Amino acid sequence: MRVYMVATVGMSLLVMQAVSSADFGRSTEKVGNGRVNWGAGYIEARGEGVYPPNASQGQARLMARRAAIADAQRNLLETVSGVRLTAETRVRNFIVESDAIATRVEGILKNATVVSEKDKGNTYEVVMRAPMGSITALAIEASQAPERFDLSQEQVDAILSPPAEVTIPSQPPRPRPQPPTIRPNPSKPYTGVIIDARGLDLRPCMSPKIRREDGSEVWGTLNVSPELAIEYGIAAWLRDTKDLEHPAIRKRIGDNPMFLRAVGVAGAGRGDAVLKADDAQRLLEANQPNRFLEKLAVVFLY
Repeated sequence: MRVYMVATVGMSLLVMQAVSSADFGRSTEKVGNGRVNWGAGYIEARGEGVYPPNASQGQARLMARRAAIADAQRNLLETVSGVRLTAETRVRNFIVESDAIATRVEGILKNATVVSEKDKGNTYEVVMRAPMGSITALAIEASQAPERFDLSQEQVDAILSPPAEVTIPSQPPRPRPQPPTIRPNPSKPYTGVIIDARGLDLRPCMSPKIRREDGSEVWGTLNVSPELAIEYGIAAWLRDTKDLEHPAIRKRIGDNPMFLRAVGVAGAGRGDAVLKADDAQRLLEANQPNRFLEKLAVVFLY
């Protein structure tokens, strides 16, 4: 039996607002005609509309803006489809399995937020943004009640929980120094975890897992509530250790996070981090007092 954790709305909104205003430039990836900000947890795309002829200035501007929004929504869908959902699959694999899922994804993107807009004279430009957590929450819903989306459990498992082959390099990467601002105190309860996978070619995905060297799962995204995933995002992915000091990240992992080094990656998309067996056990034991894994207090350095 799974236990699903529910976040308080106030905490989730505070974190989402803080993360939304963050830059995390080094953790941004171009996908299709848009970009994914893995640090802040959003997908963004630009759209442009042309002023139609034979219309008043005000009417032409309004029509061009509508066209720009429609263009941005199309680009968001293209971007989302190409994003890694798990270490093995992309969101595209998830969408094509079910008309209900495709409809829900389109609905999420139609409700994306316009974060900037510009009248360029003869054209109008908008930038729209959608939280990745909304797509992840949909995947969690499908894993909990596949019949609601006209899916079989086998279909869901094949997309969201496929067996992942572990890759451990024969020559470990050069050790990276632990960020000087992270000083875990083992005498106090831990409040989160930072998984250092730098040098292992770990690649961000929406629904990452932490695994042992034998491939077994230590922590996975489908054991959390959709409500928490929507607002909070499953994990933060950072390239720059300076971003660990961002208020949104510190709020996520608290003032006493664990620091563990990954030894490998798993999955064709290399989206799951692999820990040594003893580190995996340390993580599970440290999680007991505060249940920080269920609260998604997880950061990957990649």
